[in-house]
Amino acid sequence: MSIKDRFGEKSADDSASSAKISGIAMYDAVPQPKDASIGQLVKTATEQISTLIRSEFELAKTEIGVQVKRGAMGSIFFIIAAVFALMSVSYTHLTLPTILLV
Repeated sequence: MSIKDRFGEKSADDSASSAKISGIAMYDAVPQPKDASIGQLVKTATEQISTLIRSEFELAKTEIGVQVKRGAMGSIFFIIAAVFALMSVSYTHLTLPTILLV
């Protein structure tokens, strides 16, 4: 254990990584009393399930967005490679008779 860990000091890397984390908290800030009624427990469970579903949809949107960006970049690079391939075939077609006649 380092001195920073013992005294609770955070390094620049720790603060940068904690700043990147965002989302919906998946726990209760205030714990439920042990003698809570069934209605309160159902209400809490419903709120937590709703929060979970919302956060899963948000995560899915983020993941799909990343995949779409990667697919678009791959398509662009493929099109560029196809254009260069067609250009090289046409130039080879034009220069081949000259090479063979020499």
